[in-house]
Amino acid sequence: LFKNEHDRVMRCFNILQGVVEFDNERNRFFNMLMKTSKFQEFFNTYINNNLESILANYRKDLFSSVKKEKDREQKELERINSEIAQKKKVLNTLKNKVEAEGQSAEVLKDTSASAARDTQIQVKVKGKIVSSEDHETLKSEYRKLMNEYESLKKQVGELRRTKDNIDEELNHSFADLSSRYLEMHSMLKAFTTPRQVKESGFNFDSGVPSVINIDNINTGRKRYIEELLSSMKSYGRSISVEKLVSMVVTIAQNQFTILAGLPGSGKTSFVKTMGKALNLGNRLHTIPVARGWTSQRDIMGYWNSLTSSFQPAPTGLWELLTTLDAEKDMNGVTPAILLLDEMNLSSPEHYFSSFMQLADADTAAERKIFTGSPEKAYLTIPSYLRFVGTVNSDDTVNIMSARMLDRSAVILFDEKPSQSDDNRTTKIIPHAMQTTYSAADWMSLFDTEDGRIQNKMYAVLNDVEEILYKDDSKLGQRIVVSYRKHQQIINYLSVVDPLLASLKNCDNETIAMDFAIKQFVLPMINGFGESFGNRLEELLNILDKYNLSESQTVLQRIISEGEDRMNSYQFLA
Repeated sequence: LFKNEHDRVMRCFNILQGVVEFDNERNRFFNMLMKTSKFQEFFNTYINNNLESILANYRKDLFSSVKKEKDREQKELERINSEIAQKKKVLNTLKNKVEAEGQSAEVLKDTSASAARDTQIQVKVKGKIVSSEDHETLKSEYRKLMNEYESLKKQVGELRRTKDNIDEELNHSFADLSSRYLEMHSMLKAFTTPRQVKESGFNFDSGVPSVINIDNINTGRKRYIEELLSSMKSYGRSISVEKLVSMVVTIAQNQFTILAGLPGSGKTSFVKTMGKALNLGNRLHTIPVARGWTSQRDIMGYWNSLTSSFQPAPTGLWELLTTLDAEKDMNGVTPAILLLDEMNLSSPEHYFSSFMQLADADTAAERKIFTGSPEKAYLTIPSYLRFVGTVNSDDTVNIMSARMLDRSAVILFDEKPSQSDDNRTTKIIPHAMQTTYSAADWMSLFDTEDGRIQNKMYAVLNDVEEILYKDDSKLGQRIVVSYRKHQQIINYLSVVDPLLASLKNCDNETIAMDFAIKQFVLPMINGFGESFGNRLEELLNILDKYNLSESQTVLQRIISEGEDRMNSYQFLA
């Protein structure tokens, strides 16, 4: 067969070899699989999702195993007891026989008067005739039986000790099993019992807004700024009208606003003072960001699958968002501002990633974030909620990413920390604005529909964008002003320019353009190399050409500090 069907025989051998080695290959495959990260992730997920059933099966298997062991040992004990009973029965029979034979021997001894003379003395015992030879045989048999009796007594003692040991082991097993059951039951109860969450203490319900009629949008904006300026001064915060206009419009128009500066420059206190002046109350909520936040669960919370409940983070964000989600009428509530204090202690792209999309969301359907909770899978973020973050420009924080800066406006607090208190006064009795604006009125005041700006301002913006985007190897890497950023600038200028003109006799176009470049364009500067420095010098010339003094001062600082850092240029250094 091997000669005639050589190929088929070899294939058969290969198949048989594969069958023989299948277990080894399968074990090797499983060992390789268990070392992969995906398997570890799957394993951890499976354990978390099925912990209750795993514990229940483990407890069931443990009970079954102990019960089987107990039944087996019980049967063995019954068998041993049965053998002991049989041995006792045989022993008693032999004992009775030996005693009977012993009595016969005593009778024989007493009635043998002439045993020494007659080797064949006959003795009549219980009707039997026993010779002396038989007597010796019986004595030998008696000794043998006694030895067996002693041996059986030892066996009985050993069996009793074995029984006692088995009973003691069973008692220990039951005690250990009970202890392990109570421990597992406590763990399971702790994992699966929902925590009795106390009231968080957060209350974000809105106050009652004033009923106002905004007939003329320009007049309404002017009245709003004048009231706010007066109220801010009463709280000890003195600020120029052009800076206040820029800050208010920037916060109102943009989903994300970043206040940057050295520690102690008044960033946080400005926002809190503005919240008091606007009658926001708890609707201005502050969250101190901690180092090491990596996901949404750190700032908002997470769904606990073991307790089947949502576990809010202690920041109050979950309570704020659920309150806003339940609000349906913008005319009946006030705006809300979330202040992320020291927001770059951790990377916002990680812990705040779900909210980044809101910068481009126009409709309510797009303004939703996923919570992970089956009870409330999505929360709608209303358009009147604004995010304001404070950042320090020192070595203790993370660098703001281009993705975050492209979606944000950056207001620079560049006064010295010691100077920030010089603009405060406490001589006026603090008072909030007389008018409490509803969310709908606040949004409409600073919203823009057409987005038109003066030709002069558009020419300045075009020159700035051109020099940043110019493709020239002598100018180093380019800076692209995105469509989103371009539209932010247009919307800002279309409101700030006429508002400044109505409030102050000044070169409003230049001031508005100066603030726009400073807040929207310069924060995007982040590059290195001598050629990139040349691009910034070209931009500096354009700013000087159009007399944009504040932007020029900031850019000059960036260039000087960049040259000191081996041609590494950055807005927030």
